[in-house]
Amino acid sequence: MKVKDFLKIFGAIVALQVATVYRQESDALYFLSKPLIMASLGIFVYSKINKADLKAKGYLLMAIFFSWLGDVLLMFEGTTMFLAGMGSFALAHVAYIVFHRLHFIKSNGYKVFSAVLFCLILATLVLYLVSIPKNLELFIYAYFLVLMVHLVIATLNSEVSNLGALPAFGIGLFIVSDVLIGINIFGGAKSVYVSMAVMLSYSVAQAMIVLGILKNKGLSN
Repeated sequence: MKVKDFLKIFGAIVALQVATVYRQESDALYFLSKPLIMASLGIFVYSKINKADLKAKGYLLMAIFFSWLGDVLLMFEGTTMFLAGMGSFALAHVAYIVFHRLHFIKSNGYKVFSAVLFCLILATLVLYLVSIPKNLELFIYAYFLVLMVHLVIATLNSEVSNLGALPAFGIGLFIVSDVLIGINIFGGAKSVYVSMAVMLSYSVAQAMIVLGILKNKGLSN
C-alpha cells in the first residue's frame, strides 16, 4: 500500500474518532476508532519498515505499541487508568528517545536551546492555566521531562541527512496535544472542542513522527 492510500484510511479513522468525541458518547464506534488510530499506523509501518534504512527498528515498533496501549488505557475513567495511560505513553517516548539516540550524529546548541525554550513556554502555559492536583504533580512533571528530552533529541536529529524535520515537528505537536489535555482535565470546564483538538493534533503528531522517519529513510511512496 502506498503512503497516500494509507493516509486516506488513517484520515478516515481519525475523522471517525473526532466525530465520536463530538457526540460525547462512549459507544462502540468510540471504543473501536480510538485504538485503530495507532493500530493502523503500526500495521502500515510493520509492512514497510524493512524497506527503510533504519537502525533499531524494534524501538520504533515498541513506541507505536506503547502509544496504542496508552490510548486504550485512557479510554477508561479514574486516576489509576490516567496514570497507567500516561506511564504507557512515557514508555513510548523512551522508545522514541532510544531510537533517536541510535541515529544521533552531532549536537547543535541553537537547536537544543530552541527545543528547551519551546517546552518551557508550554510548561509555563500549563502551570498558568491549570491547577494540577498535588498527588499527580510528580508523575506529570516526570512525564513532561521525558517529552522534553524527546523533543530535544528529535530536533538535533532533524537534519535532512539524518531523520528530517517532520519527527521534530511531530513531537512538538504531540506536546501541544498533551497541553490541551491538561487544560481540558485540570483547567476547569471541559470543552468538547478542546477534546476534538486533542485527538486531531495527537493523531497528526504520531503520523508526522513515524511516517516522517520512514520517508527520510527510504520510504518514498
